[in-house]
Amino acid sequence: MIKRIENIILILALLVGLTLLLADDDRDIDSSMTEESALSLPFKVETDSVSYVADSIYYDVKNDKITLTSGAKMKYRSSEVKSDQIIIDLSNDQVNTVGETWLIEGAQELYGDGVSYNIESEKGIIASGTSRFEKGFYNGREIRKIDEEVYDVDDGYFTTCDNKEPHFYINAKQMRLYYKDKVVAKPVTFYVNHFPVLFIPFGTFSIKTDRTRGFLVPEPGYNSVDGKYIENIAYYTFYDDYVEALAAIDWREKTGWEGRFESKYLKRYFFNGSFDARFQNRTESAGTSRQEWYLRGRHRQDFIDNSSLDANLEFISSKTIWESSENIDERLNEKVTSSIAYRKQLLSTTISSGANYTENLTDKTKQIILPTLSFTLPSKPVYELFTTKDYGSEAWWRNFSYSYSFRGVHSGNIIDPDATFADILYNNKMDENGKYLSQHNAGIKHSGGLSYNQIVYGWLNFSQSVEGSEVWFDRSKERDRFVRGNDYSTNTRLSASLYGIGNYPNFKISAVRHVVTPAVSFNYAPDFSKNEEFYSFSGISLNSGKKRRNLAFSLDNKWSAKIYNEKLKQDKAINDIISLSSTVSYDLEKESKPFTDIDHSLSFRPGSINISKLNLNYSSSGSIRQDPYDFDITNWRVNNSITVGGNSPYKEYFTSERNVLAKGAPVAPVIDDFDDSFSVASLSKSNPTNRSYPWTASLNHDYSRTKGSDRYSSNLRASLSFRLTANWILDYSSYYNLEKGDLISQSLSVDRELHCWKIKFSWTKQGDYWNYKVQIFNVNLPDALKLKHSDYRRG
Repeated sequence: MIKRIENIILILALLVGLTLLLADDDRDIDSSMTEESALSLPFKVETDSVSYVADSIYYDVKNDKITLTSGAKMKYRSSEVKSDQIIIDLSNDQVNTVGETWLIEGAQELYGDGVSYNIESEKGIIASGTSRFEKGFYNGREIRKIDEEVYDVDDGYFTTCDNKEPHFYINAKQMRLYYKDKVVAKPVTFYVNHFPVLFIPFGTFSIKTDRTRGFLVPEPGYNSVDGKYIENIAYYTFYDDYVEALAAIDWREKTGWEGRFESKYLKRYFFNGSFDARFQNRTESAGTSRQEWYLRGRHRQDFIDNSSLDANLEFISSKTIWESSENIDERLNEKVTSSIAYRKQLLSTTISSGANYTENLTDKTKQIILPTLSFTLPSKPVYELFTTKDYGSEAWWRNFSYSYSFRGVHSGNIIDPDATFADILYNNKMDENGKYLSQHNAGIKHSGGLSYNQIVYGWLNFSQSVEGSEVWFDRSKERDRFVRGNDYSTNTRLSASLYGIGNYPNFKISAVRHVVTPAVSFNYAPDFSKNEEFYSFSGISLNSGKKRRNLAFSLDNKWSAKIYNEKLKQDKAINDIISLSSTVSYDLEKESKPFTDIDHSLSFRPGSINISKLNLNYSSSGSIRQDPYDFDITNWRVNNSITVGGNSPYKEYFTSERNVLAKGAPVAPVIDDFDDSFSVASLSKSNPTNRSYPWTASLNHDYSRTKGSDRYSSNLRASLSFRLTANWILDYSSYYNLEKGDLISQSLSVDRELHCWKIKFSWTKQGDYWNYKVQIFNVNLPDALKLKHSDYRRG
C-alpha cells in the first residue's frame, strides 16, 4: 500500500512538472495528457523513500512506465541504481537497466551490463556482474540476489587479485555468497594465469572480516627431523572486544607433540597483557620421551590515582624446549626473568616497589629480589623547603640544592641446582665447607646530598657537594644481627668552556666551531675500611675503602661544523663531529706512582652524507688506556660502523588494467596496439611509471685488546637489504668472530612479489643448528591461502 502511494505521488509530480514545462513554452495543450510524454531537461523527483535523477525522463502513461536516460540514478531506502538507462515499471515495482550499471546495496556494490531489480522484495539479477568484499572480488555470468546479503552466482570466479584479468582465481559453475561470511561453490577449479592447477568437487571459503570463533586450517608437512607433521591444529575464540585466545597442538611423527595456549587482552586506558603457555612431549632417539614446559605472561594495569602495576612472568623447565625454535633470540637466550613493579606518583617523583626473579639456564643459578622498595627525590633547590617566594637570581643561597633517595631490598642468590622452595625464598643454606648454597640478605639504605653551584666571573663553573649514606643490614659477615653502617664523601669541581670559531665562506665547510672544556676536581672520603664487615647486594652497599684524597683532571674537545648545501642554498649544522676526551687522576694517599692510567676516548660521527645519490652514514669510536709513567698502551678498543643506502630506480612498462571496483581509478592498458610491429622503440607509447625502492648495506666491526694477553676480541657484523629488481627482495645478515675464525650466525631471506601472491624463502644458521622455510601465500588472505615447507637440523 505504501509503495502504491509513493507511485501515485511520483506520477502526480511528473505530471505537474510536465505541465509547467509545456506552459513555459507557450504551447496549446488539451485538457488530457497524451499517452507518452517526454521531459528533456535535467529533472529530479523525490518522495519519502524514493528519488529519481536523470537528464531525460520519458513517461509511458498507458503502460505505467518511466524511462530515465543520460545520467540516470534511482534511490530507494539503502539501495541505489546507476545506469545509462533505467526503466521503472510502476505496476510491477520492477526496475530494469540497459548498459553499464552500478547497483549499491548498503555497503555492497555490484557492477554489470544490466540489472533486473524488484523494488518491493529488494531482489534482483545482474548480468556479467562483478562485486567485491573487503579483501577480494567475485564475478559471474549472472548474479542474483535471493535474500538479504545472500547472492547466487552462475559460472563465477572468486579472487583477491585486483587486476581486470586476475593472475589467479577460483572458478565454479555454481557459487553462493553469504556477504561478510563465506563463499560456497561447486565444482571448484583453481586457475593460475587461466591454467587449471587444482580441482575439487566442493569447497567453501571464508570471507569474514570480523573475528570469529572456530577451528583454523591445519598445516601438514614433512621434514627430515620431525618426519610427517601436522601443525596448528587450533581453535580460536574471544570474549567481547577485550580478550582473544588460541589453543593449538602440533603433532610430529618422529619427535612427539607440542601443545600451546596463547592469549591477549586489552581494555584501553585500564589494562592490557598476554599469557602464553607451551608443553612439549619430545620423543628421544632411544625411544624415551622428555617433557618440557614454558610459561610467559605480561600484564599492565593503570589506576585512576596515577599509579600503575607491571608484571612480567617467565618460567621454563629447561632450555631444550627452544632447541628447534626458528627464533634465534630464543635459542641464544641464557636467562629467564620474571618481575613485578608497582609505581605511584608522590610529590614530584615516583615511589616504586616490586620483585624480580632471574634464572640462569646454563649454570642453574638463581637470583631473587623480593621485595624491593625505592624512592628517589631528584636535585631540588633548598629554598623550596621554606618558601615559594622568588627573591631573584642574585641571592647567593638560591644555588644550594639537595637530593635524597631510599631503597629497601631483600635479595637471595642460589647456586644449589636442587634448591627447595624455602631455599629460594628465604632459607640460608651452606655446604660442609661453609660455602653458601643459598644466601639471603636484607637491608635499608638512605642516601642524601647537598650541593652548591656557582658561575664565577661569568665563565668559571664552581661546584661543591657533600654526600652521605646510612644502611641497616639484617646481619653482618660476623653474623651480628641488625647492624648499621654509614659513609660520606665530598667533591669540589672547577670547569670552564673555551670557544673558537672559524668562518670559511668560500669553502664547502663554511664554519667550524671548537669547544675545549678543561676540568679539575678533588674528592675526599675518610677511612671506611671497617665497613668490610657488611655485605653488598642489589644496590645496598657502603664504601669500604681506605682514606681517599684524589685529584682528577679531564680535558674535553668537541668540533662542530656547518656544511653548505648547494641544492637547498643553506648551511647544515653537524654537531660534535669529532669528540676527544682525556682523563687522569692523582691519588694523594699514595707515595709511589700516584697517577692512575690515562684514559682517552675518541669518536668521529659525521652524520649522513649524500654522495652521488648514495646516502652514507659512518661512525667510529675508540678508547685507549695508557700507563702515565712510560706512556705505553695497556689496552685499547675500536668500533667502526658504516651504513650505505640509496634508491634503486625502476620503470614499470606493462601496468595491468585494474578491476573496475578496485580502490582508486582503474589504470588504463599501457600498450594500445601490441602487435608484430612491437619494438623497443614502441615503449615510448607506454608512458612507463618511474619507481624507486630503498636499499641499505651496513658493516660493524669491533676490536679490543689488553697488553700482555694473547687473547683479543674482534667481531664483524654485516647486513644487506636490497631489491634486486622490482619484484625480487634480498635480505642477509651475518655475525663473524674474527678471533676464532667462526661464523657465529647468518640468515638469508629472498622474497618474490607476485602481485597478489608472494613467495618467501628464509634460511638461518647458528652453530650446528640450521633451518629453512619456503612459503607461498596470498597477500590479502595469508592464513587461508598458503603453502609452506620447512626443515631444520640441530647437533
